[in-house]
Amino acid sequence: MKIPPIDVGIISSILVDIDGPQADPTWAHSLLIRIQIADPVLGEYIKMVREKYGEHAALTGLLVYRFIESQMEADELKELFT
Repeated sequence: MKIPPIDVGIISSILVDIDGPQADPTWAHSLLIRIQIADPVLGEYIKMVREKYGEHAALTGLLVYRFIESQMEADELKELFT
């Protein structure tokens, strides 16, 4: 499977979700837990990055993961309806 290119709309919508007026303050923690369940190796790696390099480094990894995940979901929906 090829990693899809990310549309700017995907980035914009996620940034609103995490930094907009209705933002969920537990967004990063909830995503990390979800990743740990779905992909324990990646979850542990992100935890290690957080411990070694700090919250900002871990947040970057979480954001990239979420961008790719959202783009894949959008692409699947697009395929269903075309």
